[in-house]
Amino acid sequence: MSIENAKILKGQNHSYLYFPNDQNYIISKGRFETVYFSLMIPEKKRVICKQLNRNLMKDEKSRLRFLHQTSTQINSQSLVKNIDFIANDDGLFLIQEFVEGKDFHSYILDLRVSKQNREKEIIKLVISVLDSLIPIHEAGYVHCSIKPSSIIITKAPEDFNDFPEIKIIDLYLSQSPRFIPQLSPKNRIEYNLKYSAPELLLNHNKLANASTDLFSLGMILYEYVSGVFPFKFDNAINLVQMQSSAPIPYHINISDALTSVIIHACSKPHFRKPPGNYAATETENLISESLDYRYKTAKHMAVDLLKIL
Repeated sequence: MSIENAKILKGQNHSYLYFPNDQNYIISKGRFETVYFSLMIPEKKRVICKQLNRNLMKDEKSRLRFLHQTSTQINSQSLVKNIDFIANDDGLFLIQEFVEGKDFHSYILDLRVSKQNREKEIIKLVISVLDSLIPIHEAGYVHCSIKPSSIIITKAPEDFNDFPEIKIIDLYLSQSPRFIPQLSPKNRIEYNLKYSAPELLLNHNKLANASTDLFSLGMILYEYVSGVFPFKFDNAINLVQMQSSAPIPYHINISDALTSVIIHACSKPHFRKPPGNYAATETENLISESLDYRYKTAKHMAVDLLKIL
């Protein structure tokens, strides 16, 4: 790697080196933002650099969404820390701490436990996630993008009775009382289809609350304990319909006690016809009713999971 290809970002207290044209330094590139490996200088400390995609710089809603992520201030050791925000001629940049570890999916793939203990180990991991969500929710935020890749295990248990240590990343879709994205047919957010709650998939994100994130964890529990996703689908539209209204099926690999927790976390609207055939107000009312049957807090769900261990 030649230093000639590097660019320097000047922040409030530090400068940062990043390589926007080198694929080896790009962690991910989505429709909203690009994420790079970066280096704080002169300390030579590894950090993460997020850039709002340049084609969105003139889009006010996208800028507000990016700025909301940069202004997230939650006192928690389990949440990725914002270090710096930079605005220059090249665009908008957010510098975050570099989190060392494995994401949820990789961690489970490498897990070496018996079939009998698999459920308990995954439950312990999800309890750690729930513990991390408590300060986020108490601060008024909803993550809105809980998925395996947004959960990083930073320290594995040293003994069977220990719980993993984790950090939660990817708050770019998060909501708070001071920022709820206004959606329309022309301005939709691409939430993760496999793990997102009906209120997000059906564009009623103003209904999102703590239970929205707990729904996602319920879906993760089902998939990783059973080894399969709960629904079979042919296309994205079919998946959204199943995710929004189909009941959670029984699976032989999931204990009855855990099945009850998952069903509680993943309460859905009782649609009698495809969701798209309802008026917006009808859909909103049905979704709102379903939220009453979900866990209200991460602590409540964690307590029920602890009873299974």
